[in-house]
Amino acid sequence: MNIPTDRNISDMPDQCANESTLDIDAAIDRLLTTICSDVEGNCPATIALSGGCDSSLLAHAFARAGVETYGVMVTTAFQNPADAKEAEEVARCAGINFTNIPVDILSHDEICENTSERCYWCKRLIFGTIIFHMQEKGRDLLFDGTNASDDLAHRPGARTLSELQVLSPLREAGLTKPMVRAIARRWNLPFADKESFSCYAIDVPQGTRITKEALHEVRTRHDQ
Repeated sequence: MNIPTDRNISDMPDQCANESTLDIDAAIDRLLTTICSDVEGNCPATIALSGGCDSSLLAHAFARAGVETYGVMVTTAFQNPADAKEAEEVARCAGINFTNIPVDILSHDEICENTSERCYWCKRLIFGTIIFHMQEKGRDLLFDGTNASDDLAHRPGARTLSELQVLSPLREAGLTKPMVRAIARRWNLPFADKESFSCYAIDVPQGTRITKEALHEVRTRHDQ
């Protein structure tokens, strides 16, 4: 597979990271090379979209690498409803297919008991749902937007990446969050400075059961 380059794309000002033009060029080359190496002709690929900056950039990178790609988002009561719409728009702009799979997360006691393992069980549910969907479609390569800034040692949900064989090209290519944002600006993508947001459940005190009412209180505080 030929690796496309972005040498002729004009620079955008980088306000979040002091990345030189050569740094960004090298980061783009590493990312596209990593994607092509991970895929190795085993198309199509599937990206777990979240509506955030990292997975959104990954969708555009796969498109630029010429890889047939499907974007899948699992939506739950833990997320901002706007994220699904933004993920769908990202997929449309990147020219990849998009599927939204709603899941009733409040019916999963192992998650809603809200122990220290909540994130682990939540990620297992999300990735497991996507993998089941992929298997029905005959696809077996799943990618996510974990980057090199993410501290996997302190993120229980990160264990699922190795357990379920989810690949993380941004992390593999050594791209930190500022570098992800810098590339998004280079490519004139509207989400380059989107604020990071994980989910509403993180604001429900650990040990307190997560309910529809508890999530409503958290959303109300966020909207104020």
